[in-house]
Parts: sequence; structure tokens; C-alpha cells
Amino acid sequence: MVKLWDIRKLGDDTYRILSDDVEGVVNFDRSGRFIGVGAGASLQLYNARTMDQFTKISAHQDKITSIK
Repeated sequence: MVKLWDIRKLGDDTYRILSDDVEGVVNFDRSGRFIGVGAGASLQLYNARTMDQFTKISAHQDKITSIK
């Protein structure tokens, strides 16, 4: 499971679940504006500020183990 915690907030909306997959990888880009989440065989890209998903790629054949 991939959870992203926003430590600037307190309360029920402190974290957001980005993936329910048991094994996942997460990486921010160098600017900190985007987050890549690899879960299972899919890659999801998010805007880090708004947490809006702007693309999902599901064409990978095996588990994603790293995002660079």
C-alpha cells in the first residue's frame, strides 16, 4: 500500500492512499512538482501539489521495481 502523508495538515485528511497494491515504489522528480507511483504493473503520475493523477500507464509486463 502506498500512502502519502502531508505533515502540514492534522486531521482525517492527513494522508492519501495512492495505491492499494501491497508492493509499491514512489519517487519525486527533482523539482518536487510530480510524484511517480509504481504499483504492480502500472505507473501513475501525480501533481504533488494538488494530488491530481494526470496519467496512468498499464502496459508494463511485470512488477515495477524502480522509478527514476
